[in-house]
Amino acid sequence: MMNLNQKLSLSRSRRRSSPSYFKFNWNFHVRSYSVYSTFNLILLCVFVGCTANESDNSTGTKQVTSPPQLIPGDYEQISVSLYAIPHGKPALEDGGSKHRFEMVKNTGIDFANDFDRAQLLRYIETGSGVALGDYDNDGLTDVYLVATDGPNKLYRCVGDFKFEDVTQEAGVNGSVNGRDVWGSGASFADIENDGDLDLLVCNMKAPNILYVNQGDGTFINGTDSAGIAYTGGSKVGSFCDYDRDGDLDLYLLTYQDIVPETSHSYLKDKDGRVVWVDPKDRDDVGIVDGRLLEAGERDFLFENNGDGKFKDVTKQSGTWAHEPGLSVMWFDHNKDNWPDIYIGSDFWQPDHLFQNNRDGTFTDVLPAAARHSPWFSMGSDAGDLNNDGWSELMIADMSSQTHFNQKLNMGGMSDSSWFLQYGAPRQYMRNALYINTGTGRFMESAFMSGLESTDWTWAIRFADLDNDGLQDIYVTNGHARDMMNADINNEVRRLNEAGEKEKVRDVNAGIPPRRETNVAFKNEGDFAFRQIAQEWGLDHLGVSHGVAFADFDADGDLDLIVNNLYEQATVYRNRTAELNESNAITVDFRSQKNNLLGYGTKVEIWHGDVHQTKTLTPVRGYLSSDQPLIHFGIGTASSIDRMLVTWPDGKRQEYKQLDSGQHYRVIETPEDCLPEVDVDQKTSIARSSTRFTDVAAEVGLDFTHKEEEFDDYAREPLLPYKLSQLGAGVAWGDINEDGYPDVYVGGSNLQVGQLFVNRGGLRFEKLFGPWVGAYQYEDMAPLFFDADGDGDLDLYVVSGSNEVAEGTSALQDRLYINQGDERFENAAEGALPKNRDSGSCVAAADFDRDGDLDLFVGSRSVSGKYPLAPTSRLLLNDEGKFSDVTDSIADGLSNVGMVNSALWSDFNGDGWIDLIVASDWGPVSFFKNENGKLSDVTETIGMGPYRGWWHGLAAGDFDGDGDLDYAATNQGLNTKYHADLDHPHRIYYDDFDGDGTLDLVEAEYEGDTEYPVRGLSCSSQSMPFIADKFGTYKEFAAASLSDIYEPSIESRPYLEVTWLSSSVIWNEGVSGMRVEALPRLAQISPGFGIEAGDFNADGKLDILLVNNFFGSQPETGFMDGGLGLLLTGDGKGTFKSVWPRESGVVLENDSMGLATADFDLDGDLDAIANINMGKTVLLRNNSPAGPSLTVKLKGATGNNMAVGAQARVRIKDVGERLFEVRSGGSYISQSHSRIALPGVFAQDIESVKVCWPDGSETQWESEKPLVANNTEIVVEQIQ
Repeated sequence: MMNLNQKLSLSRSRRRSSPSYFKFNWNFHVRSYSVYSTFNLILLCVFVGCTANESDNSTGTKQVTSPPQLIPGDYEQISVSLYAIPHGKPALEDGGSKHRFEMVKNTGIDFANDFDRAQLLRYIETGSGVALGDYDNDGLTDVYLVATDGPNKLYRCVGDFKFEDVTQEAGVNGSVNGRDVWGSGASFADIENDGDLDLLVCNMKAPNILYVNQGDGTFINGTDSAGIAYTGGSKVGSFCDYDRDGDLDLYLLTYQDIVPETSHSYLKDKDGRVVWVDPKDRDDVGIVDGRLLEAGERDFLFENNGDGKFKDVTKQSGTWAHEPGLSVMWFDHNKDNWPDIYIGSDFWQPDHLFQNNRDGTFTDVLPAAARHSPWFSMGSDAGDLNNDGWSELMIADMSSQTHFNQKLNMGGMSDSSWFLQYGAPRQYMRNALYINTGTGRFMESAFMSGLESTDWTWAIRFADLDNDGLQDIYVTNGHARDMMNADINNEVRRLNEAGEKEKVRDVNAGIPPRRETNVAFKNEGDFAFRQIAQEWGLDHLGVSHGVAFADFDADGDLDLIVNNLYEQATVYRNRTAELNESNAITVDFRSQKNNLLGYGTKVEIWHGDVHQTKTLTPVRGYLSSDQPLIHFGIGTASSIDRMLVTWPDGKRQEYKQLDSGQHYRVIETPEDCLPEVDVDQKTSIARSSTRFTDVAAEVGLDFTHKEEEFDDYAREPLLPYKLSQLGAGVAWGDINEDGYPDVYVGGSNLQVGQLFVNRGGLRFEKLFGPWVGAYQYEDMAPLFFDADGDGDLDLYVVSGSNEVAEGTSALQDRLYINQGDERFENAAEGALPKNRDSGSCVAAADFDRDGDLDLFVGSRSVSGKYPLAPTSRLLLNDEGKFSDVTDSIADGLSNVGMVNSALWSDFNGDGWIDLIVASDWGPVSFFKNENGKLSDVTETIGMGPYRGWWHGLAAGDFDGDGDLDYAATNQGLNTKYHADLDHPHRIYYDDFDGDGTLDLVEAEYEGDTEYPVRGLSCSSQSMPFIADKFGTYKEFAAASLSDIYEPSIESRPYLEVTWLSSSVIWNEGVSGMRVEALPRLAQISPGFGIEAGDFNADGKLDILLVNNFFGSQPETGFMDGGLGLLLTGDGKGTFKSVWPRESGVVLENDSMGLATADFDLDGDLDAIANINMGKTVLLRNNSPAGPSLTVKLKGATGNNMAVGAQARVRIKDVGERLFEVRSGGSYISQSHSRIALPGVFAQDIESVKVCWPDGSETQWESEKPLVANNTEIVVEQIQ
């Protein structure tokens, strides 16, 4: 049997020789089915009698009917509906390339894209695309290149990467009435379902052209008769069977018209002023915060009537988009087997994610699916990047990779700052990589994945370029003019203000091209990508726009072609096949219905433990269209265990045990289909199957945190983040001793917190107390503890705010005393010292072993004096009266830093409770308790180098070695900040300009040079001497930190960050502590609340955390990539991320406080999260495990909850489990401390050894096995 490459060579010799090419050759090989199978007879009958007639160009409809070659004669039949042919050998001899890709010379493609730069039209500077397809059905992929300003060209492939220009004889040069037009995008599709590819070409300010393939190498213009004629700002047309009726519909993406009309109509702007807009644009303006924004033309959705004729259904379908569009991407975002549409919009206008409602209509779900999107959205692509069956989505923007270009292009943001703070979703000038969670809500990971900035990017493409089974990423870069250069823009602005219009035109005409390097990223798994363009030979320097992929030489790897501006198109041959590193298969389709080539067909393959999914969607990236082929790299696998094909109408065909190195053709065969499966429209995962469900509304826990708007930057413009959006916390505690934990939810300035009483686990009631009058305070951390030693829980609430002056009464903490019968009163005067620090956290323990609970109260900031450390305090309890003993008991604790969280825990197992503190710009600090006095051992135990923005703390014996380990949330890896132990991120603080105020300078390394993080505009506004020193953005961009700030900035005080990962701190005993990053999904946004517990009832500790931070700088944007995360532990020190679709943890907002409790006493550990500026979430655990076994400790008077006690539970055949009772921790929150094990362990408990807070011990031993489902063991301290 010939391989595919040999077959293509044979086809070339037959090309155009005679009409006999269109006859079927039925001499295929049969592996298990007869050549005269029913299916083959059907195919024969379908195409018998097809004849070739003369064409009538005047009608615009095709008269030639030439049957397609559905099953070429050299294919081997695998089953009734599957055929195969081996991949060929590489088409070219090794040209000596040392790279994976070779830029092929002398291909015959001499197309060079250019335009008249004197036209100064931004619309045509957006470049043009390329379309690939076998237009003449000879088995070779041909190339159509669109010109920005000139004739388009069609190149017929003649093999071995050789092409010939057939534009004129084919009649597809793109001209209108004999004149060249401004071209944009192109796409191949079989519009008439006659077996050959037609061609849609989109133009700017000129009619689009639908070239109808006549089957004889020529095309005619069938635009009008098809019903898709449009003259305007079209970019590209993308075909898809959106209504699943069997034919291809069309989404026509538009940008902007070029010449405005002269008439006008009126609208009002945000200030009530009447402004005029063009009548045709009256519905095309965007309004954000009451401001009118320039919009684009409306897009069109055309429904195919089934006969190649289309009708406009845009309005009734709900896809009424008016933005200047640059990309359209059909993909199934919710996995219901109905195609959805993503539209990427340029400038200030929103993107759209139109979800298919399965009834011919769409709903824009982007505001619900994503918290932010790119500002200037360019190209886009979708695909499964982690092989979990769900499609990710990436959209390009124009964010520079280097410090120099970032600062050169970073003009003043004052004119745009309002825009950055409005809109849903928000828009930021960087790429976005949306991770599909299967919940209808994306996570976003561009920073973490190293993909946030790829320069002035047009096309984003997913493709497995090295056949390892993971999709890599390729982007094209550059621009016709360097329009983002801040110095040039300042000069244009100055000339405009002076009224010198001609000079403005001269300046614009003289702006040089922005030539940039195209970039490739290798997918290394777990959403980590490594830039590899230079190593692979794809680092072309120039101005590149459209790119399309094909296997030109049929050797099983993907080649590509790029449409460049100002130079010839580049063709790259992929050498992976000849490197023999990995295997692949390719798949194409033939339908018996109208969508002959199977556009929209999904293929899933399984090999080993790998599951890959891809969908045939040729129009991708930017204005371009791929060869209609699906390609799977499979690494070293030699075969495919299973292949499942899902046709656009939902029918499925399955194949097993397929060889690698093959090209497969799947024929739609009804009798070979599996039973249909109905998939839920919104998600294929039922809510009831998730681990957690939010039941806050169901049980009456109704609280919405309301933050008073405060502009921190008005006082301190160079703050790295807002200090006024850091609360608030939550605390569980059984205030009425009915066994059910109650909860206090912290409020904000002018919003009081609420205490909710738990009524039997079924509902919560608000309890009114003295806190309802505390409007002047802003809650940070609440804490339930027995302050007065009477056996019930009192309530301490930390006050903290950046909105009030240092030392004001609004910063006084509060203590509410439990009087019984669900009544609280303010503590007596003098119960608390008059400490008026801006506080953060509080934790309780009997650190001096005197029988009562003392407090550590952490402080966060000093108003107006960032980053000076506030005073944190150790408060000694003396019969309910607290005094500050910090300086005498704990040297160095008062100025430990900007504290976020603290917990008391005996980390060295000596029976004395120690203190652990998390803070910004510092390490997690460990204070060892030595007979009632605390000493800082942070450096001694190895924690000193790990300086971070540590937020939350949790404790547990995660690896089962008998000592306590710790988990700590941090800034994460998905923000603009980067740091490591050798290249810290720093903040210098001093009065740099001598005006008597504290100035801030953030600095970061690029290579081994330290540069400022902030740009010229914002830096000079705070320190005017910088503008005097640097007259241009270019000068500032080229300057290092030491060049800008003299004398030597190294002599100035600074703080630094060296470790940003949320981490586990492993207790290595006498060897100290070892820090290890949590799994990557835990790094997807800044983490805050965190707790450890056995959430899946397997007897091993898991971790639950919440994340996101919305208090970042406006130009930085929300740090909103996460949804919260459940991490399951294996008890040996390994954690695994649980996807939100399985965990039910979907907290898309600014999540802060987190605390756990079994609020309904069903044996499962539940959780509550307080959301800054959002509704409190109560996550009920849906575990089916049944009742748990609880070990209840009854401590001595004054600490009857046994806070600080440790219990070691010995379980038969399992070993020992270590537990500790704590009060405080997480992030400004408190969990209901309980010792619980899965109920299945009840009969295997051998002993419980308790070390009480005063150092005494109690041993409980089982005299006989506990009965099954026994729910409680009580161990009481002997007094």
